[in-house]
Amino acid sequence: MIIISQIATDVIIDMPPDPTDPEDMIHAALFSGQMEEALRQSLHLDCWLSAHFADLMEALELITSGVDDEYVLMLTLFLYDSQLPILGRDFR
Repeated sequence: MIIISQIATDVIIDMPPDPTDPEDMIHAALFSGQMEEALRQSLHLDCWLSAHFADLMEALELITSGVDDEYVLMLTLFLYDSQLPILGRDFR
């Protein structure tokens, strides 16, 4: 039985993702099963996206517990720095 990561690897070899496009890199990492790389790439696109990805991935046990804390903290700091202290304080 062929699994999706094997198919993704074959496709990525033939059609590599555009390294200048964060969405391409996120999709390639997700389909390849590289969850922490997907988190790093999603952070380049939007800290909100990476924090929510991290929460979902931890709940589904796709990443180790505690990895999501770093991304949630980045989002909280962003919200706080953006003059949104109530959202930053109440996010978790």
